[in-house]
Amino acid sequence: MKPINIFAAFLFFTLNQNIFAQEPDPLSFFPHSVGNIWEYDTPDGIQRYEIVGDSIAPDNSILVFFNRYPDYRIDTNFNVFMSPTGLNWHIYKLNSDSGDYWVYNKVEQAWWFAFISNVDTGLVFGEERILKQINYGFCRDTIFEPNYFFVVYYKIIVEGIGLIYEWNEEPPQGPQKILQGCIIDGDTFGVVTSVEEDLQIAEGFQLLQNYPNPFNPETTIKFQTSAYRFVELKVFNLLGQEISTIVNEEKPAGIYEVKFNGKDFSSGIYIYRLKTENKIISRKMILLK
Repeated sequence: MKPINIFAAFLFFTLNQNIFAQEPDPLSFFPHSVGNIWEYDTPDGIQRYEIVGDSIAPDNSILVFFNRYPDYRIDTNFNVFMSPTGLNWHIYKLNSDSGDYWVYNKVEQAWWFAFISNVDTGLVFGEERILKQINYGFCRDTIFEPNYFFVVYYKIIVEGIGLIYEWNEEPPQGPQKILQGCIIDGDTFGVVTSVEEDLQIAEGFQLLQNYPNPFNPETTIKFQTSAYRFVELKVFNLLGQEISTIVNEEKPAGIYEVKFNGKDFSSGIYIYRLKTENKIISRKMILLK
């Protein structure tokens, strides 16, 4: 299925066909300063991502941390790899242009490719910036053929902002991430949850990202409740089928850590959901064997 052209779909983008007067710094498409924050509207609610650390690898690559493990690696040729200690998927070539493609991931049946389908300019948060749409999918062989390229999902990254949009062609089809606001190098764009609101969430009902992630076969899930209540923590596959119940009992207020072991399940993306009488929080985790 051909992806919807998001350049026509976003109300806050006003495009023009002007030739780019100046090439932007490739790294501006992945702002990686410590303290940068992005908040996205997702099917699971508002999700917040904050860079909490960085370091330089022996090969001079930049390691970017959103939690205790490196989430991304940026090499000296502007290639970005996701989960460098696990999946190591080649998600971005920050200096790429329209029509460029590269191998994103290798699997036995077919190679997955990333393809730059569009590069243009538009107004994002009131400023004209360069946008790139990257389609991710596979061909029937290990050779990239545009006419036989099956798109599974795509992302849009923007100069000076980073990822602003992600769409999934497979179930659950639809937008997976829509940027609501961000803080980049101290400057705020759009709407970002205030520190006070964030503290209120931390003091109440919270489900944290599992760690390690990706994992094999065991991972830790941490959650918090602010009052004595019945708590249910379950794991589901992407078809919505329940595969495990981790917690199903009353809990006093406090912070809890539980283990999930995926030894009996196949590699893939799973959803873990925390539920009380009137609140539900869900997150995704990756089992990689």
